[in-house]
Amino acid sequence: MKFGQYIELFEDVPVGLKNKELWLDYLKEKYSKSKDLDKLYVSFVNVDKIGINPKSPYDTPIGVYTYPLEFVLEEEDVPFRGEIKPKKVKVLKALSEKVLDAYLTEAELNHYKDILKKQYKIDSVELLEWNNKARKKTAFGKLWNITRMLSLKLSKNKPEKSAKDMTPDELADALSGVNKTPAKNSAVIWNKLLRDLGFDYVQDNGFGIIHPSEPTQAVFLTPKAYKVIDEEFVDTEERFKETHNKETKDLIEKIQKDGWSPKLINKIIEEKRYSLLKVFQITGDKSDDALSLSIWLSKNGNNKLFEKLLPYFLKNNKLENIDFYIGIAIESWLDNKENYVPLLKLLSLKPDIKFDKEILKTHPIRLLNFLRNYITNDDLKTREAFIKYIEEN
Repeated sequence: MKFGQYIELFEDVPVGLKNKELWLDYLKEKYSKSKDLDKLYVSFVNVDKIGINPKSPYDTPIGVYTYPLEFVLEEEDVPFRGEIKPKKVKVLKALSEKVLDAYLTEAELNHYKDILKKQYKIDSVELLEWNNKARKKTAFGKLWNITRMLSLKLSKNKPEKSAKDMTPDELADALSGVNKTPAKNSAVIWNKLLRDLGFDYVQDNGFGIIHPSEPTQAVFLTPKAYKVIDEEFVDTEERFKETHNKETKDLIEKIQKDGWSPKLINKIIEEKRYSLLKVFQITGDKSDDALSLSIWLSKNGNNKLFEKLLPYFLKNNKLENIDFYIGIAIESWLDNKENYVPLLKLLSLKPDIKFDKEILKTHPIRLLNFLRNYITNDDLKTREAFIKYIEEN
């Protein structure tokens, strides 16, 4: 009986917790007065990790794409969080000062152009064309377009693997400059061009240079340029799924290993996790769920726990294997008349008149004595049918 078999035990998200966003209030409260605000960035993720995606469909270099936290707090929103609803927001801190941004000067632009022209033997006319066709006519915008066009040109001369076809090690080699598996994917080459010029990340503060659809954003070109310092669930629904289901998994594993106790049963009922009551212990010499344990504990006539549990089983779990519980009850209860009433309740829940072979083998005389001498047809409509079936079998 593995954990996966109990996936149906996870409760649905309560209506009151659906789609109530947490992330913005959390960031405001924790970081609005931070001294390092200009070094902090946020990224929305669907999986619980931050990393470079080699399969990005956008015309941008591969990297970790983020929003400056200061921008997010001012706007109180972000323009794009992905087509799939993100689970968490991660807070990153820039560890490098090597940034390409709007402070790039024309003199610096010319220096970088000379480096690229010399290293890649770019024709002067071609370089001028790339320079002049930049969407934004700033030094930042021009260098961005020059490296973009150069990456496209170089990718046409690289017939080997594209980034999406690389193994993780091959991609790491390509990003680190180890030329074992040069990529024809221009996004990988573009990343490397910018890093070779000395940049660890790029920040665009409202100019739309990285991408016109998101004028303000930043992209980290290497994991060495940032550190993940914090995270929060995007909304209450994701937090519930993550934390509540983890607690449920831990409880299931505890029950399977250590079994039930009255204290644990009461805890589950108080927390309204009724479906967990049917989890069985699967180690040691016992095999009980909460209801069967309550029957054993009621042997001396104290059946308060059983009386408390039975309604939850009937409402939430259904007594699909009623003979299992009746078998335990016959073994535990027939010696004590105080338990005849709860036994009668169990018998009244049987959907048919047949009894499990194990009951007929071990307790037929005791059960017949109970049915004949201690209850009437008014107590149990199927009494006569039960007696006849036991006598015949």
